[in-house]
Amino acid sequence: SRKTAAIWNMLSQESLKSNVVGWWPSHPAEPLNGVMVSNFYQRAVADLDQPWPMAPGTVFPKKMSSIIAQMRVHPQELTAQHILPFVPEAAKVDQEKDKRLASVGKILSEAACIHNSATYLMENTEWDFMAVYYDNIDHFCHGFMKYHPPKLNGIKAEDHEIFKNVVNAGYVYHDMMLGRMLNLTDENTTIILISDHGFESGKNRLLKLPKEAGAPAYDHRSYGIFAASGPKIRKDELVYGANLLDITPTLLSIYDLPI
Repeated sequence: SRKTAAIWNMLSQESLKSNVVGWWPSHPAEPLNGVMVSNFYQRAVADLDQPWPMAPGTVFPKKMSSIIAQMRVHPQELTAQHILPFVPEAAKVDQEKDKRLASVGKILSEAACIHNSATYLMENTEWDFMAVYYDNIDHFCHGFMKYHPPKLNGIKAEDHEIFKNVVNAGYVYHDMMLGRMLNLTDENTTIILISDHGFESGKNRLLKLPKEAGAPAYDHRSYGIFAASGPKIRKDELVYGANLLDITPTLLSIYDLPI
């Protein structure tokens, strides 16, 4: 339903190479001067012992599909060592009745899929622009922010104790992935870290959402994050009043293209 050019379309018109991974919503992957991996890529569709085909149109160009498919991590490949930093008391969870631990594994493995394919493309392709969308902090927060300290009235003490660490661990995990990506760049690379919204983390957290379209947005805060670093970025400056409509003009200015 997108009715206008995306930043990668504009850059392709200028013969600049773009890699776009996991952007939401981007299925089917569209033709561009580079590689696109759609947001259907990371979804596991069956148990580990069953086939895991990628939906047609997941990767452009199609010739990259087989190598990108190998970068996926299935939730059932995860071990206790992967899960315990998020839920140290995972052994207390009755997984026959309680699917929250499986949810942690699903979110964790999907993040790994996106990260693996993105870092592979950073290392093994030529690119001028790299756009990677991690939706996993959002999923961790929707699923587990209600257990985050301080404990909310209405949350069982045992649930709080088991799942209180998930959100913070999600941020640590993403910080590690960001560190890896930074290590694949140099001082001539401009880095922009953005989110499309924030998340309620205090007394305004809801224990239950209303049954209506778009209800998960009640969990959100309007203000997200914008941070940038690079050769054309002023150091130690605060940015006021920025919104999502400022992102593409900022990128175009970095490439010395008309806004």
